[in-house]
Amino acid sequence: MAAIRVRPNRVATSNAPSANLAPWRSLRRLRYADFNIQTGDLEAAKQMLDAITQKAPDYIPARNRLAEIAFHQQKYDDCDKLIKSIQINLRKGNTATVTN
Repeated sequence: MAAIRVRPNRVATSNAPSANLAPWRSLRRLRYADFNIQTGDLEAAKQMLDAITQKAPDYIPARNRLAEIAFHQQKYDDCDKLIKSIQINLRKGNTATVTN
């Protein structure tokens, strides 16, 4: 934890390759996006989450985090669209969650 407080950029740089090589629905990708959110790099988090939703559009956790970012940025229309897309996936019986 001290490494994150002292050098978040160095930690982010060292974790990026493993996150980028992980499967699209992996917990590693989500944790890397969460790390970027916690360190204030919302753009990097959004890029990772957008890539996940492009490759795995039924993956609900990534859409949920994008909705949280949109809400935090007061982009309520974007947040609403993301929540509706999650609801549509759930109505279809799609409950895709972390697989790796």
